[in-house]
Amino acid sequence: MPSNAQQAQLSAPFCWSCCLSLAGAAVQMTHVSPALRFIGAADIGRCICVKARNKKPDRYGLAKCENITTLSGTPFFKSKPWYDTGLKSYQKYAIVVNSSAFDESNGRIIKQEILFAKSKEELTVCDTKAPPFETISPFTFKDLEPGTPYDFAIRISTKGGEAMSKSTFRTEDAPVSSVLVACLTIIALLALAIAALIIYNRLFSPIKASTSMELPLVVTYPPDVATERKVLVGNLLDTVTELTKMIKDKSSNMILHSIGGQQLTLEYSELRSISPAKSTLHASLGINDYKNRYVNILPFDDTRVILNEYRGIPGSDYINASYIHGYTKPKEFIASQGPKEELKDDFWRLVWEKNVHVIVMVTQCVEANKEKCCTYWPSPSNVQGWRLGFPKLHVRTVLEVNHQPGGYITRKFELSKGSRSRVIQHFHYVSWPDMGCPQTPDQLIQFVKVVRAAIPKESSHTLIHCSAGVGRTGTFIALSNLMDEMECEGSVDVFHCVYRMRHHRTNMVQTQSQYSFVYKCILKHYLDSIGESDKYCLEDSESASLTTNTVIITGASAGIGKSAAFDLARRNARVILACRNLEKAQKVADEIIRDTGNTSVVVRKLDTSDLSSVRSFARKIVETEDSLHILINNAGMAGHHKREHTADGLELTMATNHYGHFLLTNLLLNLLKKSAPSRISSQKGFAAQGLQQTACTLELWILKLPTRWVAFLVTVPGECNIFCSTKWEKDCDLGAQTIIHLAVAEEVEGLSGKYFVDCKETESSKLAQHRGIAKKLWLASELDVKLENEEMM
Repeated sequence: MPSNAQQAQLSAPFCWSCCLSLAGAAVQMTHVSPALRFIGAADIGRCICVKARNKKPDRYGLAKCENITTLSGTPFFKSKPWYDTGLKSYQKYAIVVNSSAFDESNGRIIKQEILFAKSKEELTVCDTKAPPFETISPFTFKDLEPGTPYDFAIRISTKGGEAMSKSTFRTEDAPVSSVLVACLTIIALLALAIAALIIYNRLFSPIKASTSMELPLVVTYPPDVATERKVLVGNLLDTVTELTKMIKDKSSNMILHSIGGQQLTLEYSELRSISPAKSTLHASLGINDYKNRYVNILPFDDTRVILNEYRGIPGSDYINASYIHGYTKPKEFIASQGPKEELKDDFWRLVWEKNVHVIVMVTQCVEANKEKCCTYWPSPSNVQGWRLGFPKLHVRTVLEVNHQPGGYITRKFELSKGSRSRVIQHFHYVSWPDMGCPQTPDQLIQFVKVVRAAIPKESSHTLIHCSAGVGRTGTFIALSNLMDEMECEGSVDVFHCVYRMRHHRTNMVQTQSQYSFVYKCILKHYLDSIGESDKYCLEDSESASLTTNTVIITGASAGIGKSAAFDLARRNARVILACRNLEKAQKVADEIIRDTGNTSVVVRKLDTSDLSSVRSFARKIVETEDSLHILINNAGMAGHHKREHTADGLELTMATNHYGHFLLTNLLLNLLKKSAPSRISSQKGFAAQGLQQTACTLELWILKLPTRWVAFLVTVPGECNIFCSTKWEKDCDLGAQTIIHLAVAEEVEGLSGKYFVDCKETESSKLAQHRGIAKKLWLASELDVKLENEEMM
């Protein structure tokens, strides 16, 4: 029978009757408890019978009691049975087993096991321990694979059950050995070096691969330009007179010309159309963009001047300059853009490296309030001069002389590097307008002669520059080469002289007026050589100044109107572009201002098909302009297949081509009279454009216009490409020649009511000469545009 102490250790009430056999004695007792626990010696056997209180068992007694033992319960963990030591690597992982977390309340634990496997594989026993267990027992998983997840478990067991606590860990990635790291680093650096070399070669090796000009002195011409164009010196006067229409016989004051200059225009247009467009890869590189003064003037790859490259500075061998052949000497000239302030070191480096002894400057530093070239030399008052950084050059101005009658200034520079020095002669021609020409050839001819005489034998090249290095620069070089050609051959070929230069640098002799001036200069040089220059006066009608004139051109945003606007702006006229599309017109105005330097180019809104727009435009002109000297009615449209009407009820084509200009001319006539002598030029269309009806109205219109104060002239441009999208018989510049001729030519002064084709007066159609019809057209037009009394002429 259990003692009082043993009975006291029974659990909480348990609703059963219990019969206990202890050491062979039987006892029956009643106790209520959810868990019946007997405390005694760990290995003492006990017998127990349990019966329900409310039901008598069929058989009851010690014989039916089942033997149990204190070793038969299921163990459990009171807390986490292990913890991480923090010691782990790519091959090992260490833990500590905490046996104090084992609970033996349900029986004595007879075994502790550690199980282990890769994740998702079956766990296997890797360590087993029997009691007594150490409270803290370290264990290390070894020979693991780097970067691999593993599962492990702590399992404890009694004779009657077991419990398990599972967990997971991942080994660290394997470290790279120092040797491997070194190898990989070397490989990576080699790969980077190779990649950098490939990129460098792709971007910059063309520069290093570029060589000096290999073009022959004699260019092989393609079949379409191989025609002989040499002019014997004996025929030079007749040829140039026929081409340029501006030579007067002083004895008779008669202009010697045959076809009004159209042959020159055709010749220059042909030259432009066949001028080569060659590779400019080096100039177009991003690292060289800022070195180009103008984005459209870039040196060709095969003729560019190459400077010595600074090591590690890609593009340091680039300068916007090109070699140009002389007539007999290869690469006699270097044509360069005017230096920019940030590039003057490169300019002097060019002078030093290429053994230049003479610099010719044919531009002002500032023209029309725009920088054309920086002042790349020190003032004579700066005794110390300049020391240039990278090239380690020292430049000093030792002399400056103004040759005012000749229109030029000479300077002497001392250029030195270390113990070596060189005297550089500088010839600065100051009387040459951008995109234009000097007033007469005399000064330039004398200037070229002075420069040629000053070039020392030891000089490798003569450096010529203006602003872009193509227009005035090209004219100077062309004249020098033609002088040599005349001396060697007894003839000249201006066309092929300029064509050869354009193989070396784009746009050499940039404008038609400069091309014409080359002809006049070489003629004057020839006349001087035979003592007959005093007999002739060489006037340049293309250079006729319109400085004090205001010009309105309708429809000037494209085609021949745009071409006329460019030409008149070059003559310094105030040009008003009267256009329907303001955005497009403003782009044209900006282009004209940029190319001509004339800032007096403005845009005004005008839609000739809208009478209210015409009135608004005219009102603004009268309010803001003090004078109006030339009105060019150029806007027009081709007839539509579908008949359309304007908001004023007028047929659209007639409104655009006739009614709008009719009203505009009436509204501006008083201002034109006030500015007399003034001119009105209206352009007639042609059959190919479907403008026959509106063209006839212009021919009739001139019969009724008063001609006392204002010259009214009708022009026909011929079949030209109005919008310059395809190649027709004439291009836009050619088509504009008659308009320009009527705006500036002296020979049309005093004429009115005349009809011109290709700059020549031509008889109009018989219908256009019918004064009765002309009067009816006038009256009908007044009614259709609702011309008020105060608006009438």
